[in-house]
Amino acid sequence: MNKRVGFSRFLTFLLLFYSASLPVFPTQANNAKEGVELYVVRCAQCHGLDAQGSAQAARILQVDPWRLDLTRDSMLQKSADDLRRLVAGGHGKMRGHPDLNKNQIQTLVQYIRALQRTYALGREPRP
Repeated sequence: MNKRVGFSRFLTFLLLFYSASLPVFPTQANNAKEGVELYVVRCAQCHGLDAQGSAQAARILQVDPWRLDLTRDSMLQKSADDLRRLVAGGHGKMRGHPDLNKNQIQTLVQYIRALQRTYALGREPRP
């Protein structure tokens, strides 16, 4: 199986998996779907599908793996405005995404917040 087909199947799986938690209203469901798609394409390679960071990306970027963890406490404490600025403009080795419009950035931030709530629950605090 080639990589493109594998990625397509994986993305389909993700969308189906997360659709169980999607709201009933069509516009909210479309935003949630778009959030998953944006995150997978724009963020998951470094931050991981679970937002807890990719060890491989950390090695390649030569950064501490915790810096890629979006579920660490310092990231949980950031405001939505802070996250929107980070997504649009980047920070450090993270490139920004100035090509995204405000609605796409907001949708992506909402999805990141959902990942943070999902994966930060019930674990020990991280710096």
